Amino acid sequence: MNNFTHLEGHLVTDPIQRGGDKGPVVMRVAVANRRKNKESGEWDVFYDNFDVTIWGELRSQAFGYKEGDSVMLSGRLKRDSYEKDGQKIYQTLVNVDALAGTQSSNGAKDESGKDWDF
Repeated sequence: MNNFTHLEGHLVTDPIQRGGDKGPVVMRVAVANRRKNKESGEWDVFYDNFDVTIWGELRSQAFGYKEGDSVMLSGRLKRDSYEKDGQKIYQTLVNVDALAGTQSSNGAKDESGKDWDF
């Protein structure tokens, strides 16, 4: 079984360095999805957010991007957990193996012509 994912979307946050000079770069990527609205029967655009971590040499490349930029990335899914207020919180992250910008995000619109709404 292979653990591989590919995402294309817009950055919801600027890259953030965590854990000092050798720590990962963390970003959030929003991916637009079209889903049928059960009440109206029309297709609506929804945005799913994914937290991604970038290690190694790709870290410096990540700082070439900023919130709103369009990116493509591929990597592996990783299940992680942390404790907050006595509760164990689980999350699924994408550990990035490849990262590339796609197009200028200025005036980015989805297929229906709506502006990206972050």
